[in-house]
Amino acid sequence: MDIFSSFNLYNKEIYSNSPTHPAFDKSKPYISELKSREEKNLNGEVNFKDDIDKLIMCRHLSSQYILDSLSDEDTGKVDLDKFSSKEIIANRITSNVEEVYEQLQLQAKEIYFIPNNEFGICLSKIFKNMERKSENTQSILLESFNHAMAVRLRIKENENNNTKRYVISVYDPNMTNVTVRCEVDDLVKVRDFQVKDFINHHLFGNFYNSYYPTESSEISTLYICKKPANESVPESTEKKITFYDWVALPASSINLYIFLIEGFSQEIKNLKNQLEIIHKKNPEKLMEILTAKSPDGTMGFEQALLNDHADAINAFGELLQLVPENRRSELFINDKKTKYTLFDIVCSRESNETITAFKNIVSLISKSERYKLMESKVNILDAIINLFITQKNSSNLNGIFELISLAPEEHIINLLSNIDITQSLEYSLYHNDAKSINIITKMLNKLSEQGRENIPFLRKLDESIVNMYIQLGKKEAVSAYRELLALKPGTLKESK
Repeated sequence: MDIFSSFNLYNKEIYSNSPTHPAFDKSKPYISELKSREEKNLNGEVNFKDDIDKLIMCRHLSSQYILDSLSDEDTGKVDLDKFSSKEIIANRITSNVEEVYEQLQLQAKEIYFIPNNEFGICLSKIFKNMERKSENTQSILLESFNHAMAVRLRIKENENNNTKRYVISVYDPNMTNVTVRCEVDDLVKVRDFQVKDFINHHLFGNFYNSYYPTESSEISTLYICKKPANESVPESTEKKITFYDWVALPASSINLYIFLIEGFSQEIKNLKNQLEIIHKKNPEKLMEILTAKSPDGTMGFEQALLNDHADAINAFGELLQLVPENRRSELFINDKKTKYTLFDIVCSRESNETITAFKNIVSLISKSERYKLMESKVNILDAIINLFITQKNSSNLNGIFELISLAPEEHIINLLSNIDITQSLEYSLYHNDAKSINIITKMLNKLSEQGRENIPFLRKLDESIVNMYIQLGKKEAVSAYRELLALKPGTLKESK
């Protein structure tokens, strides 16, 4: 061990070729002395060749390591020379690895969510499962709230003396061409390992503290990986997550944050009993937990929206009801400077389930406060509504308008005053899409006549095009358009 490493250094030539040299203890995490001299940190230092503006990050390197391990079913060994230079990494890792990373999570055989000091207990359990299934190797994606690593497990059997060795290799992309390794002859010896035992924390740098900066963040998610299927697999509504019966994970802001970003909806619901007790004893503590922010201030709720975790958002809504209605909007205040709002994120989602889940959250907010969750920084609404109309995506169009309708009329008018859908409505007429037009009419019918007078696109509706589309046989769309025209300011007065 030296000042640049927290691990023992193993020199194979010395320990294998010198009978007088004391045996090297492989039961404690170690790295190759030769590799340690060549150690590099290339995490975030290489751009994808096929997507030059994006960097190859820890999740990409870890996913590639796992792919390499899964390709060798006998030993799971990974050639670390393939991670040894910027050129090699750039030539072999393509931007498709982002999809692989997502598939490794979505298609995981099991998911373990554990306190870091229970890492060895978890690995011991996985080794036992491997023995029961006669498996020699297992690849694992290991994640903190801000970092991705990989773990490779192997059971080595010696048929001559009927013994086994349990091998653990941990790959941290910040030591890009090195793995931390250990092997033991008894699973009892595995149980005492903690995550920090396998992460470098030497005199000139403590990686562990950057991955787990607070005591409450010392939680890891382990995805038990299998080879990703070629086809895209939809997210399961029920995650295969496993908790240990003897581990009582506390209700905390960081735990809830991780549940939200990972989409662990059932685990969010399971916090309710704890939070009910906390609410009675300390209402402010409940508010602190439900902010669900990472140590750097990132909102778990925001990440759940970005990841389309609709079930997790709905589960969060159950917890939100523990908070007095007039304080619920406080939980959605983003202290970090961002270029977009929660509303902007929702408008950009393709998943109607995500839009509906956010609408359910807004409906739980005090009516006078709902507008706070429907503010926009980028005026995305105009582009999105026009897109949904031209795509004939009536479900998402209806979802967005139902969401908007929850706001006070003044805010609805403010949102609609910045959109122009007159050309898209002609598209609906041409394609005889009455459904989209009816959705818009239903939205406008909820406004007062005075409110509708302040919506520019409604005043711009063109009555003269009706006859043309009648002649083209677009009867259903024309009928719907006429109902919309009836809401145009001044229409009724002019007809008298």
